[in-house]
Amino acid sequence: MIIIFVCMSGIYYTCGMASILVLCNANQFRSPLAEYTLRRLLAKDPHYAGWQVSSAGVWATLGKPAVSGLAEWANLPGLASHRSRPLAATLVDQADLIIVMEKGQKEAVQLEFPQARERVLLLTELAGPVAYDIPDPAFSLEDPFKLIHEIIGLTEKGFAEIVSLAEAFAANRMN
Repeated sequence: MIIIFVCMSGIYYTCGMASILVLCNANQFRSPLAEYTLRRLLAKDPHYAGWQVSSAGVWATLGKPAVSGLAEWANLPGLASHRSRPLAATLVDQADLIIVMEKGQKEAVQLEFPQARERVLLLTELAGPVAYDIPDPAFSLEDPFKLIHEIIGLTEKGFAEIVSLAEAFAANRMN
């Protein structure tokens, strides 16, 4: 959203607040990791004050904690208090940008919420030229520590694109 302040000498524009929703399957590893990484990155710049970042699971159970040790392994202390939540229409409607970890999640969200179709993107699409699935450590032989570094790295690498698209989508939704 763009906030416009009018004063005696003219009109001043300021970057409005955007809302980002990060999704994975269970909302216990990948999406909270990206959520708290984004929160850390946004907190470094007052330009992003008021931005909202949240996460959910496309097929999550309500109230489950993040994977044990994830907050310490990722050096994101706030992640220790994370609790999972399932995807809901209100979350989709409030989000300016929706980030997913797998193509199947992208397709499922786009089918269930066609109004959000253009706002749903893979984290790997936002971070680079090659779009690929980030595996779920619960169903993969991938090293969880490797996945932590990969997700944090992709979030950092894609940060400029993430905030640019979130601002653009927020502005479009206000018009």
